[in-house]
Amino acid sequence: MIGDLIEEPTPAQLLLGMDDSVAVINDVVDETISYDPPISLAALVEANVSHLETMTVDRVAKLGESPDLSTYETAIAAGKTYLESA
Repeated sequence: MIGDLIEEPTPAQLLLGMDDSVAVINDVVDETISYDPPISLAALVEANVSHLETMTVDRVAKLGESPDLSTYETAIAAGKTYLESA
């Protein structure tokens, strides 16, 4: 079955994806990001905030450790503030 061929991501891969979401949110909030062709930055932030919320709630238990979530929580808050003003 195809689903059996997909490997579960490692804790390091999960954290890397979360770190990428933090970087995207911070770049949009800091206005240091641009795309060609232009895309909806609000949609981009919303998707990354959603990703971080999902990961910190649903997946962090699978990391096998208790990582410091403050960076992710700060990015979620910054992203939500950005979305309120967008």
